[in-house]
Amino acid sequence: MEVKKSIVKSIQKYFLLSFALFLAVSLVSFYLSTRWVFEKQTNNLMKNFEDALSGFLKQKEAELLTYSLTLANPHIQNIYLSLAKEAGTLTNVNESNRPIFEKYGRELRSEYEALVKGTNIAQYSVQFHLPQARSFVRTWLKPGSDVKLDDLAGFRKTIVTAQSSKKPVLGFEAGRFEITFRSVVPILSKDGELLGSVEVAYPVDRMMEDFTQTFKQVDRYVIVFNKEFEKIFDKKFIEEGKVKVLPQGILYGKPKNIDEKTLDKILNAKDESLNIGTQYFFKFQLKDYAGNPMGYIAIGTDQKTIINLFRLSALISTALVVTLLLIIAFTITRQLKGRSQSLITTVKMVDELAKGGGDLTFRFTSHDESEIGLLSAKFNNFLESLANIVKRLIESTKSLFTISGELYKDVSRSTEVVSEFTDKAEYISMSSAEILSAMNDVSTSLEELTKAIREISEKAQLSSQMVKETSQAVFETKELAEKLKEASFEIEDIVNLINNIAESTNLLALNASIEAARAGEAGKGFAVVANEVKELARQTQSATQEIKQKIDFLVQATGNVSNSVEGIVSLIKNVEDAAATIASAVEEQTIVVNSVFEHISSVRDKVMITDEQAQAIKREAEALKELSERLKRQAEAIKEVANQIKELTDQFKV
Repeated sequence: MEVKKSIVKSIQKYFLLSFALFLAVSLVSFYLSTRWVFEKQTNNLMKNFEDALSGFLKQKEAELLTYSLTLANPHIQNIYLSLAKEAGTLTNVNESNRPIFEKYGRELRSEYEALVKGTNIAQYSVQFHLPQARSFVRTWLKPGSDVKLDDLAGFRKTIVTAQSSKKPVLGFEAGRFEITFRSVVPILSKDGELLGSVEVAYPVDRMMEDFTQTFKQVDRYVIVFNKEFEKIFDKKFIEEGKVKVLPQGILYGKPKNIDEKTLDKILNAKDESLNIGTQYFFKFQLKDYAGNPMGYIAIGTDQKTIINLFRLSALISTALVVTLLLIIAFTITRQLKGRSQSLITTVKMVDELAKGGGDLTFRFTSHDESEIGLLSAKFNNFLESLANIVKRLIESTKSLFTISGELYKDVSRSTEVVSEFTDKAEYISMSSAEILSAMNDVSTSLEELTKAIREISEKAQLSSQMVKETSQAVFETKELAEKLKEASFEIEDIVNLINNIAESTNLLALNASIEAARAGEAGKGFAVVANEVKELARQTQSATQEIKQKIDFLVQATGNVSNSVEGIVSLIKNVEDAAATIASAVEEQTIVVNSVFEHISSVRDKVMITDEQAQAIKREAEALKELSERLKRQAEAIKEVANQIKELTDQFKV
């Protein structure tokens, strides 16, 4: 039978369809995931921009604080103390003491320049203050114009807070001409008296230039402050275009790489993250020293920058996905090919077994742990079990050949013995007839003796001779009875042998039935034959049991005959004695003759019984002979079944 629809090919077909569908879904999913990843990467990049700017500010905050603390050193403190001693005050500046403040201002400038020489402090704007938030020295101005004694308390809250709290203050703060990130540290005497303060400032526009130089991915930005700072800025500062007052806020400096349309969308947007065309922005909030919002810096980049960052990872991911799919396809195809080969081999083996033959020594060598491997292992177990069954069946067939041969021989011998037994039974029957005839003659003679007692005396010699002949006949009868008894014992032995053979045949049939049941469909025909053999064995046992019972009865009857014959011998001896004494005791002959007549009648009856029993033995012997013939035929049938089993098992290679 050919396979019209291969399971393996169906699996391969559906696998290819599923793989194509999976590939299409994977590509769509990959495209969607890349878009999602792109969005996520963009958001992450914006978050990185925020973290980078925040980290940059913290770094500068620590740097400015360090510089401020460095400038509030004992040398600077001594200058402030000398000024206070000579001017008599640090807070009240007038025309009379202004020269003193200017002198110490120049001295402070010289000390500062010597202190910052060779350091990075000079790149920042440094200003020294007097108490009450009054300006003292602006180091970024030229000498001669750097000592300013103007009051800053009205708008410089960082100075006021630092001097009043006598603690450092850091944060963004607007000045008249710029907005800077400031670090203000109070200058205190050893006694903790406030002498003034020092400020290190970092302009916000310069800060963004430094930041974009460090983080080149940020290639565009705009700085926007709240409109409330318009009143702080100097009008000249506004007129020069350093800042631009807009309805949405104050544009500080010039936007970098941002056009008017993009700027307008940034100014009107409320979200922190913005996507404007191919540009992505993030609004970084600016706060003063107290945490109050002052404005924001919108930092951003173009989509090309993000794509360039994402392209390599996308290409790598695509290559990995395609490679993985190819590996999966190759692996599954190879596995399906192996499964297909295993299934084809299994089908061939089953087909050979279905045709009634096959190599039972073949075994699968699959190391697969899947269902195919399990099927191979189970099929190997099946082949092993089937091979063992066939081997046992072959051995049983050999034993069956041997047993059937022996049974045939035993049955043949049994037939011969039964034939001899039948002949002897016939002989016994004939002897019984002769004895009966002789007894009838004796009875007739005794009747004549009864009628003529006188003649007995005359014919005593003749009677004595006849008694002797009778004695000889009785003796022969006794011998025949003994032979009959011995023949009965021989028959009993033969019956026991037949019974044993029947029991062996029954056991053999039972074993054959068990082996046939193990063989399954192949052993059904053999099971029927085995059941027939078992039934014949049972019938044989039943018949032999009946024969044994009859033989036992025959033995018992023969014993009785023997005993009776002995009695006859004794009686005949008495007759002889009587014949010897006839001459002297004629009167007693009548009694003796009557007694002899009675005994002769009894012997005749027993001889008649013996004849009937001999006829019965003859019939049983004939039945036993017929049974032996049947057993002989069954032995031949068993041998034929054994030949059929051998032909069946010869088809398998074990």
